[in-house]
Amino acid sequence: MAIPEKHLEQYKDNKRVFNSNFFDKQENFNWKVTVIFYAAIHLIESNIPRGVNCNNHEQRNIIIEKSFNDIIVPYENLYQLSRKARYKCIKVKDRDVTNALISLKKIEDKFLN
Repeated sequence: MAIPEKHLEQYKDNKRVFNSNFFDKQENFNWKVTVIFYAAIHLIESNIPRGVNCNNHEQRNIIIEKSFNDIIVPYENLYQLSRKARYKCIKVKDRDVTNALISLKKIEDKFLN
C-alpha cells in the first residue's frame, strides 16, 4: 500500500486528468466517471491509517463501512456507475457525470474540509 501522501498526489493527478480536454467529448464520458471514481479511491486511501491493509475493493468496502460510514452512499454510487461504464458498456450521460461529481464532492467534503 502506498503512503497517504502518494494517494493524495494521485487524487490530485486524477482531478487534473478529469479537467483535461480529452473529456470534452461525450463519447469519453465513461472515462470521465471512471477517473472520478479513482480520484475518490485515492482520496479515501490517503485517509486510511498506516498499517491497515487495503489491497482490493472488498477490503476498502469493509474499511469504509467501519471507519467512514458517512460516505458509504456516495462511494457506492461512484463504484456502481464506474463499473457500469467499464464493464456493462452503458452510455454515460451528462447527468451521470453530474451525479458522479456530487458523490465525489461529498467524499471531498469529508476528507478535505
